Amino acid sequence: METDRDLAVHSHDIVNLPGGEHLLRATQILALGYHDGPTSGFVHCECGAVLRFEAQETDYDRDLTVFAFGETPVEEFEGLWRDLAAELPPPKTAVWVPRWEFSSPEAKRLMTNTCDALISASKPFCYVAVADSLRLGELHLESLEAIPESWAEYLARYPGGDMAEE
Repeated sequence: METDRDLAVHSHDIVNLPGGEHLLRATQILALGYHDGPTSGFVHCECGAVLRFEAQETDYDRDLTVFAFGETPVEEFEGLWRDLAAELPPPKTAVWVPRWEFSSPEAKRLMTNTCDALISASKPFCYVAVADSLRLGELHLESLEAIPESWAEYLARYPGGDMAEE
């Protein structure tokens, strides 16, 4: 029997790979957090899926981060992108790290509430990737059966590894 997560994966034509991995191509990133690369936000994929992401743990010695992903409503993401582009200088690249400086406190509050609502509307994390940075191109995601007790232990499984490739 298919679970809701299985149906979501198939509905966006995410390529299922052997060993519980999935492949998708990131075409846009809206980074709400940034530290040496995107740490939280949304990834819009070529297949039409939008995934919320959040860095869970970073190993600075090996320059690796474990990112968790959950599916996000596409229409709401597109609305957020459009609203931000109307209020802020438009992005110059497909990786957008908007400066949270708005024309008024009311506009800032509205955008913050819109972002919070989209995060709340996103499904729980169900994929994970380990990479040196989240960027455009192919994302190799592993199915996440349960949130690990320790993200550091999860990250320790990877000897090196660029699961996200351009």
